[in-house]
Amino acid sequence: MTLAFSTFLSSGANKWVACVELNDTGAFSNLPDESDKLSFRKHGIDFYPESNLTDLTGLLSEHYDVLVLDFGVLNQNTYPAFKRCDLCIVLGYMSPWNSKSYWNWVANIFHNINNEHKEIILLGNLSSQGEIKQFRRRFGIHAIPVPFVENPFQLSSNHWKFIERALERNPYTTKLLFSGR
Repeated sequence: MTLAFSTFLSSGANKWVACVELNDTGAFSNLPDESDKLSFRKHGIDFYPESNLTDLTGLLSEHYDVLVLDFGVLNQNTYPAFKRCDLCIVLGYMSPWNSKSYWNWVANIFHNINNEHKEIILLGNLSSQGEIKQFRRRFGIHAIPVPFVENPFQLSSNHWKFIERALERNPYTTKLLFSGR
């Protein structure tokens, strides 16, 4: 989803985008044609694989329109930086067979931290409408089901609509990304 949102923001909103991997999965390192790059450009997006919070400080002065940050699994070390973001999106599984950690995280964050959840957009990865409804009944929180994206660099019109729907829930994003600035 990080790649899909970056593609949308770069192509659809015509923004200068940096996509920053703030986790140790190394997933972004598989994207360039050449290996061992600290950063690279692909499909109009600047990628920073295997970065850390110290690297992020330098990127904030680079004058990007948008920094898309992939924190991986949020934990006590990354959550404070996550909450400082203008738009916070959490992707997780809502299916009963794969949802325990996501539901536990939501229960902990949303019920123990004084309404901070109003600024977090929850996405249910490959979730059915029934799973979304069950989640909403349990927590009283709306989540958006995420469609399967085969190639995040070539989005279909349905993917564009999904991302627009996710972004429109946040007035900051709507104003900043689509105001023509």
